[in-house]
Parts: sequence; C-alpha cells; structure tokens
Amino acid sequence: MSRRKTLAQREASGKVKRNAPQLPSPIEVVRLRDAALRGMRDSIWGSTLGLLFLTGKIDGAMFAAGKHWLRLVADYDEACMAPREPGTVALDPEGGTPADPDSPRGRRQARRHVFAVEDYEQALAVLKRCPAGILAVVEAICEQGRLPEPGELLALRMGLSALVETQMGQRV
Repeated sequence: MSRRKTLAQREASGKVKRNAPQLPSPIEVVRLRDAALRGMRDSIWGSTLGLLFLTGKIDGAMFAAGKHWLRLVADYDEACMAPREPGTVALDPEGGTPADPDSPRGRRQARRHVFAVEDYEQALAVLKRCPAGILAVVEAICEQGRLPEPGELLALRMGLSALVETQMGQRV
C-alpha cells in the first residue's frame, strides 16, 4: 500500500513547489468560519471574501484589496449619509449628536469625509476601467456577500488585482 501524498501544490515534474502557499486544512476552514459566525473571531472570516481567501481562490493581496474596498465603501456611505441597511433594533442605542461643523472635531470629520469620497471615487474609477461587469461582480461578492458563480471568480480576481495595482502605485 502506498503512502498518502500531501495536498501540496506540485510542479510539472511532480516535485512539491517550495514557495507555494500552504492552505489551511478543510476542517480548519470550517472551524474558523464557525468561530467567526459565533463572534469568537473577526467577522471577515465568516464572509464570502474570507472564505475565498481561506480556500485559496484569491491570494493575500487580493484579500487585502477586498477588505480595503469594503472600508472605502463604508467610509463613503458614512460621508454621504447613506441610509443604513435594515437590521435589528439596538438594545443600547448610541446617543449623541453629530459634531458641530465649526468646531475642530467637526472640521476633522469633514476633512475625513472629503478624503473618503476622493479615495472611493479613485477606486471606483479603477474598477470602471476594467472590462464590463467586473465592478458589479466586486460589489456583489465583497459588499453583498454573494457566492461567486463559476465565471465570476475570474472577474473578481481581475477587479481585485486592479485594486492591488492601484494601491501599490499609491504607496510608492
């Protein structure tokens, strides 16, 4: 009886690739996702984006770009005072009033909102320059948490790669 071969990625010759990223085991993926759904881990691991990363469908840079896109969308929605998605009633509602626009705190908040709108519009322009449908796929999978259909995974990877290239260009 032969020994069980590992699930490592292999070269054409059959040798194990040395720099291949090691994926977590399937049971570890399930445990991490369950822990995220129960609130014991970061909620990103319970999302579609986290599951795609854990299963190796997207790489670390694409995962980071997807998280960055989510942060941009949330900041843009806050800056535009977009209505929130319906949810359950808060048991301990947060009180308070918005900052006065003439106070230092209000000016900081206004400046933060201006930067949030600019960053979102730049990322949106990058995704709009991609082939048709990529923006819709990135929005559906990252924001709405819909599982990708077979043809959409490539579009998601292209969109997130475009965002990665843009982020790398901004860091230089």
